[in-house]
Amino acid sequence: MHLIGQAHQVCFKDYMELLFAGTPLVIVDNTNMQRWEMENYKFLAEQLGYQWSTKSLISKDTTIAEIQEAAARGKSPEATWRQAMNWEE
Repeated sequence: MHLIGQAHQVCFKDYMELLFAGTPLVIVDNTNMQRWEMENYKFLAEQLGYQWSTKSLISKDTTIAEIQEAAARGKSPEATWRQAMNWEE
């Protein structure tokens, strides 16, 4: 399995533990970009009575300046652009 896949597994495991522990607010900082990638998170939250919402820091409206800012933090402009083009509301 690739490192990104392992990171996603760890993230979801931690998320489940927090929800089952009854943590009142759980924020997931992840690279999920398409709706299907978030479905397990949403399903589990709703089953356990949590309200669900998403907030993206990137979208199809991401500007060149924002891509350059991400690149300045070490993220490749190509990766940022790919994520923006794959984002689903």
